[in-house]
Amino acid sequence: MTRRGSTVTCVAGLAALVLGCGGPSSLPVPVSGEVTLRGQPLPSDAKAFISFVTPGPEAKAVSALITGGKYDCPTAPRGAVTVFFEVTKPLGPPRKSDRTGELFQETQSLVPARYATGVPLTIDGPTTKDFDLID
Repeated sequence: MTRRGSTVTCVAGLAALVLGCGGPSSLPVPVSGEVTLRGQPLPSDAKAFISFVTPGPEAKAVSALITGGKYDCPTAPRGAVTVFFEVTKPLGPPRKSDRTGELFQETQSLVPARYATGVPLTIDGPTTKDFDLID
């Protein structure tokens, strides 16, 4: 192999190592936005997360906290994903477990049932995507 051929092979190998097998199109991208519930802000006492899940047997999930109704996910997977929501609010005061003696908090899910299977979304690049969770 010539010196020039070795250099080209080395550069190509380094590019594959840095970019991965999928190339730049498989690199994660930032996705941010707002999540509302029936057109209203999420309750201030709600705990909320958004998850982006890739399809297939080697599915990957990336989650972000929703704070004040807004989320910022700097490493969302590119391409076809399913978006899942977890929004819960506490029910009553914390209680003590009869079995363990530890405090626990009962919660209620605020996510309408129609979102149980997720929302399909295609992410082509950095984007802003708002979601209004309606019945």
